[in-house]
Amino acid sequence: MTGVKRTVMTSVLCGLLGVLPLGARGQDGEILLRDLAAGQEKYQGQKITMTLKFKHLDTLFGKIYFYDRKNFDIVFDMTLQATMREYRTEILNLHEGLDYRVTFLFNGVGNIGLITGELIGFTPVILSSLPDGDKKSGGINK
Repeated sequence: MTGVKRTVMTSVLCGLLGVLPLGARGQDGEILLRDLAAGQEKYQGQKITMTLKFKHLDTLFGKIYFYDRKNFDIVFDMTLQATMREYRTEILNLHEGLDYRVTFLFNGVGNIGLITGELIGFTPVILSSLPDGDKKSGGINK
């Protein structure tokens, strides 16, 4: 590649990188949980899919906790899902700190500051990198 082409390519790449939305949306342009909390009127009742890490499953109170890469937590009520057969097998395979693609309905922010929602489905991110990972993921994603 000649020097002129290399300079043009470099300037185009730098220009593209300068325009990408890296600020409040994070490194990959995905919205963060703190953005949901800040604009809860805007996101109320919307179906949202995010990459979150599994934190904890509270079997006593029927709650499941996830967090994003900025360590903001979201909690889901699992009392209904715990009785469903397809969720029971997925719950057994949860690993703390593993990335999951979580789909949920955003409900708002609770009294103690935890973001709440209705869990629709979750799938380990690692399965999407496998061949035919989306088709045979085995995760709960409806």
